[in-house]
Amino acid sequence: MSKNMKLKIRMKRMKQDAKAISPIVATLMLVLITVAAAFAFFTWESGWQASTTKGIGNNDIGNTTQSSLDISGSTTVNPFVQLAAPAYMAANPNVKISIDAIGSGSGLNALEAGQANMAMISDTITATQSTALANYPSLQGVTIAYDGVVMFVGVNTLSYHGMKAANFNITATDARAIYGSVLAGVTVAPTIHNWWDLENATFAHHGAGEVAVTDANHFDKLNVYYRADSSGTSDAFAEKYMNEKGYLSSSNFAALSSSSTAPVFKGATGNTGMISSVDADSDGIGFTSYGMVSTSGGKAVATNYEKDFATTGNPAQTTFVTPSSASILAGVKGTGTAATHYGCVRPLILVTMGTPSAVAQDFINWCLNSGNNAAYCSATGYISIYS
Repeated sequence: MSKNMKLKIRMKRMKQDAKAISPIVATLMLVLITVAAAFAFFTWESGWQASTTKGIGNNDIGNTTQSSLDISGSTTVNPFVQLAAPAYMAANPNVKISIDAIGSGSGLNALEAGQANMAMISDTITATQSTALANYPSLQGVTIAYDGVVMFVGVNTLSYHGMKAANFNITATDARAIYGSVLAGVTVAPTIHNWWDLENATFAHHGAGEVAVTDANHFDKLNVYYRADSSGTSDAFAEKYMNEKGYLSSSNFAALSSSSTAPVFKGATGNTGMISSVDADSDGIGFTSYGMVSTSGGKAVATNYEKDFATTGNPAQTTFVTPSSASILAGVKGTGTAATHYGCVRPLILVTMGTPSAVAQDFINWCLNSGNNAAYCSATGYISIYS
């Protein structure tokens, strides 16, 4: 066979091979094009979905940016807000709420300095900080619950000192004798220094049948606890329990403790810190929120109380009111008689600087919802505004 013939045969076979390969190549090219197109679509779709999801998460009430609400203040109001905020955020995932329980006065300071959007206070604005309204007349407050202020001891303290809970009655005069007072502008040192003094001073309140204990326990010094932080509870206690407005925030307890016979004064931070400290101290006595005592799990025993009827002296009292939801509510509404209403009550308030923002107002409305309000108050021991 000639060379030319062999070349022609070889060329013919190559053409046949090419025709056989072409469908395979075409198929491969089609697959590659399909994969590339799918990848491009996936990339575009992922970017669109991320953008859309971000937009949904940022849908605020009235705008398209992420909402935040910074709330600072009262350690009393804090348990209520700690229940309300997570529930609100679950229903409004675009809103983030942060809470800082630093005391009523400090909460107002944070609000006034622009470091918080809302303040929690556990007394009226003027009682919590007398200059607040004068300096910031645009402050607006909304009452979300009511509470009482009580004197209290640890659950085992009374039996340790030979006293019965039913007979643990402390008047305004007794409280001034424990914490000291101001008379005609002059600070008067405490006259009740130990548990024996307390029993003698309040003997008319005890009744018969006190438990006999050793003299050593009777003569233990009182460890008197006060609030070391800026506190609406402290202001309410001084003004409404002791009739000594502003006294506790201005007294130098360290100086009063320097006497060898004086009670020992100890600072506690927050109502939770107050309850924990007094509960752990068999010689301790303090004051705190009734709601937090009632939900303390038995750590605290509240005193019975009646504001002194006489302007001087400490006459024998015949009627003392035990703090309870019913007696505090009667005290809030001013109903009933001295035998049925508790005298030392205060509102729990959310405060904004001027008209609340849309999200702040929405959160306030959430707290004011009758069902929410009743549930949060029931869990915290406070009295609902709908009671």
